[in-house]
Amino acid sequence: MKRLGIIMMLLLAGVFTSMAQNGDTEDKKPHPEITFTKTTHDFGKIPHKGDGTYEFEFENTGSKPLILTSVNASCGCTSPDWPEKPFKPGEKGEITVKYNTRINGKFTKYIYVHSNAKDERVRLKITGKVVDNN
Repeated sequence: MKRLGIIMMLLLAGVFTSMAQNGDTEDKKPHPEITFTKTTHDFGKIPHKGDGTYEFEFENTGSKPLILTSVNASCGCTSPDWPEKPFKPGEKGEITVKYNTRINGKFTKYIYVHSNAKDERVRLKITGKVVDNN
């Protein structure tokens, strides 16, 4: 009976060891990585109907091509524009975000970038205050 218990323990140890090793190799697989220069931008005060445009710069710091699958804003007052092409390792790009400055007052908006990178979603943030020119 002791012999059977020892054999079972050795088999379980082997299974857990192989599972742990598979997890390690999964993390070491080559994959794209998206790295932004900045993930937040504060416009400060913007005049009513002023320029509410900002470009978030990024780079594929991984080892496989990066593909942006979608870029979504948290509300309709913010519109993102992004390149719909694969980015080779080391290649840079920009996501242009435009806030509707016809709306007076403080704002905080989020832009969600979805891609095939290891971290599939990145959140960008814009803040500011639209002030009346008068």
